[in-house]
Amino acid sequence: MMLLLLVAGCTVEVEGDDAGECADAADNDRNGYFDCDDLGCKGSPDCDEAEGDADTDADSDSDSDTDTDTDMDTDTDTDTDSDTDTDTDTDISGFGAYQLEMVATWTFPTHAFEDCALTYTGTGDHVESDGGRVTFFGAYTRESTCDNHASLESFFPWYDRVTGEAYVSFVFTDSGTVLDEWFADDAEMSRGERAGWWMFDMAEPYDPELAYARYSEIYAESDGSFAVTYEVEVTFLP
Repeated sequence: MMLLLLVAGCTVEVEGDDAGECADAADNDRNGYFDCDDLGCKGSPDCDEAEGDADTDADSDSDSDTDTDTDMDTDTDTDTDSDTDTDTDTDISGFGAYQLEMVATWTFPTHAFEDCALTYTGTGDHVESDGGRVTFFGAYTRESTCDNHASLESFFPWYDRVTGEAYVSFVFTDSGTVLDEWFADDAEMSRGERAGWWMFDMAEPYDPELAYARYSEIYAESDGSFAVTYEVEVTFLP
């Protein structure tokens, strides 16, 4: 009887048996566990809310994993193949006109003649184009410092043509990128006896962007009596 009274007189503290104990940050039953960590608070509304909050936080954390991998692999293979087909084929049918100057400079090592020069200047409009050949017709003039060399008249093209008009043809090869020959006074539009001048095997590269070609060659008589240097410049106009 005495024992029963002693037990009844001792007050045993239980965490959570009083309102607010599960959220007061105190170890009310002094068993080393605080608030919701104590089994006495199991089922307490305070702990249910905390668990809910914890669950919510956990769910929020997992849901917020939005994979921030921005994949910096910026595949820059944009196929920079710049092959724009720079085919420089020349459309000679598009030549509307031409301008040409040829200077023939003569030297006479074994003759009493003074060195001299012939300058031929020609212009003309497009007449026709056929394959690699284009033909023009227009004015042609000649200036000479060799007019007193009567014995050489047969070597001078168009010696009797001081001024006048002429057909002039140019022949291109390699899709119009090489100027290979030109001939003048070509009324029949073909090489022949009427050609007052015929220069062939020129093999001169022609640049369609510049629309210009320049050619030179030297001819020397086998006996060394004279030599002549020819310089040709020609421009084609649209």
